[in-house]
Amino acid sequence: ALDAWVRNGGRLLLALDPLLPVPSSIVAVAGGSALGAGVGAAAIFVGLMAGALIGYWLGRQPGRALAGRLMGHAALAGLDPRLRPIGPLALLLSRPVPVVAEAVVILAGAARLPWRPFLLAVVPANAALALAWAGLGATASAGNLLPSIVGVIALPALAYAFWHMFRRA
Repeated sequence: ALDAWVRNGGRLLLALDPLLPVPSSIVAVAGGSALGAGVGAAAIFVGLMAGALIGYWLGRQPGRALAGRLMGHAALAGLDPRLRPIGPLALLLSRPVPVVAEAVVILAGAARLPWRPFLLAVVPANAALALAWAGLGATASAGNLLPSIVGVIALPALAYAFWHMFRRA
């Protein structure tokens, strides 16, 4: 099974996604290919959640202090109420978008989005994404690479298009 998803390093790569320039979609599809749709989805979900939680913590702790120093604590405090209403929707829409997903998770932490709305957005988004990546990976392991290749490109592209439309609204 792709050497046990490269000896379980796949989950670690997904967890460290906010810190490393790793294409999580490719890592996740490899996990689905190596572990199958069911186990792969569970492993991918664990990795995606760990990454989201690490990013949120980074934003809430060291990121908040850094943002306060860079833009001023008063300006940062003024952003909090404006970001909270759109934070969950931004989290939901951005999860499949490379780089944007990590930035939004960190920003949610820096804006002190409460845990409940954060988790209510991230858990279902990561679950759906884990199922999609695992399914594409399982399809690839069955010998049909085209859906996986198209999916790895199309899913983030579609999510980016929605994200771009959301940003303009």
